[in-house]
Amino acid sequence: MIFPILVGLNKNYPFMEICKHLEEFALSNGFQVHNLLPSFMGNYGPNLWVSSYDQHPNEKAHRIAAESMLPFVKNLLIVHEKKDDDYDNIPNPADNCPNTANPRQEDNDGDEHGNACDNCPNDYNPDQVNTDEDEQGDVCDNCYYVFNPNQHDSNGDGIGDACASFELANIWLEAEDADTVVNPLEITYDANASNGGFIYSRNGTGNEYTPGGTIMATYKVNISKRGAYILWGRVQANHGRDNSFFVQIDENLDNMWEVETGDQWHWDKVNDYEILDPVTFILTSGVHTIKVKLREDGTKLDKLLLTNDANFVPHGKGIFAE
Repeated sequence: MIFPILVGLNKNYPFMEICKHLEEFALSNGFQVHNLLPSFMGNYGPNLWVSSYDQHPNEKAHRIAAESMLPFVKNLLIVHEKKDDDYDNIPNPADNCPNTANPRQEDNDGDEHGNACDNCPNDYNPDQVNTDEDEQGDVCDNCYYVFNPNQHDSNGDGIGDACASFELANIWLEAEDADTVVNPLEITYDANASNGGFIYSRNGTGNEYTPGGTIMATYKVNISKRGAYILWGRVQANHGRDNSFFVQIDENLDNMWEVETGDQWHWDKVNDYEILDPVTFILTSGVHTIKVKLREDGTKLDKLLLTNDANFVPHGKGIFAE
């Protein structure tokens, strides 16, 4: 809440020191303060008292105070009308931490995320990327792809203990070995495809531009360790009218994967068109289901690679999927 605090009249006002302390206390605790001193400067005297025995402000003094407060109160109302979710008197549009109270707006790294809500307050990271979702942004996380909220680093080498014991994993999947394939998606064959087979929906069978569809190929994978995973696909998309799938893991939201075009088989990371490229999937240990869904007919999928190695780039036909 915002409370105007009226302080001061002039240097002869007997409670000036008390008012100064009150003003300092109010400001340090996030209150708004309005000082009447400028409005009364040179005017304070018997003509503003109730009587010579009662030096409380009379009607004229109250009018001066009211006229002085009017623009201040109007401004408070304007600020109040603007949404301020964290109640720190900084309206959301101007607040560098709109959901966390931070009246002083400190921003050590100058990335426009205030210290109070910055996942790396001393390192410039405007995108606030946090791959392993441990509340520590990637730029200051000593093991950004493995969940490690305590940032333990026993030997002090800058690499978190969670990474030191982390096992890299590449899980290869042949598209035609899907657990389920829903029509009009179908399995067909090409000598240039890995293991000779791929899936697609023939041109003319129709597109499905709405997320949440049920025309899909599904693949079950068993993850041995929680972490951040990237999904690659060996694909072929001849032009921009047949170059997309929806991709979903488990019951999370669909990602609209815009496949890089080309009339030869090539590898492309699963993205979420104009949002994430690539998409990073945070997966717990255990069984997960990858769902590749129809979006544009004619888009071809030969193989998938699910990997927690952010630096690995597949080539050729990849490794045979057992």
